Amino acid sequence: MDISEWINKRDKEFVSVLKLVNDLFKKFKGDLPLRQLIEYVLSNFELDNIMLYPKTGAAYEVVGRSGLFDNETLIEVLNNIYLELDDTQIGINFSEEGLAPFKKYYVRADDVADLAPDSKPVQAQRPLGEYQRLLITYSAFTHEQITCLLADYNPAYSHSDDSFNACYDMVENAIKAGKLTYDDELIPATQDKLWLSDHGYIFEGFNDNLQTKKNHGNSQLASQPDNQLQAENKHLKDV
Repeated sequence: MDISEWINKRDKEFVSVLKLVNDLFKKFKGDLPLRQLIEYVLSNFELDNIMLYPKTGAAYEVVGRSGLFDNETLIEVLNNIYLELDDTQIGINFSEEGLAPFKKYYVRADDVADLAPDSKPVQAQRPLGEYQRLLITYSAFTHEQITCLLADYNPAYSHSDDSFNACYDMVENAIKAGKLTYDDELIPATQDKLWLSDHGYIFEGFNDNLQTKKNHGNSQLASQPDNQLQAENKHLKDV
């Protein structure tokens, strides 16, 4: 074995923490925001004994409690990656400036092989904010109203901050992709419920009694037959 083959073989034994998070995202077919995915991993797997290896040049160094690195455990790296993400981000953008400090952190691939469960994690209900309590009573939504539901903003006012714009872009992407469609200039609440549930946004009293058409494995959401959803859509059209 020459040196290049040896280096390639050794590199395959390690995976960067950012790639690990992105691979888990792909495992769940992009249905969960990254923050919720990281919360799930931190809550459901034993990570204390997984060694962290910062890569300097071509060498992988074992991290100890030396204080020489900003992050000394996998848990610390995941928590700090979590802080750099927003609530709606899906997929790792490897060129994102805020994630650059984490590119050097690796773990052994064998140590994290069990971090990809066969079933989708249970989706947690989100506590309702002041304006979300109002918005979940709507039977149909404008683009802006769905955005306000996600961001918990007052639908009676115009908004243009980073949080609103991120949610607005998320809704706009769904509309362009045909995931949300207008019916007489409004998007029916039934569509919004299913779309939000698909992406891990479960709001008590709004879509917590649905099961999306996709298989959620061990999800605890109660199922609602398609014909019931169709009947509700028909009722909205007749109103």
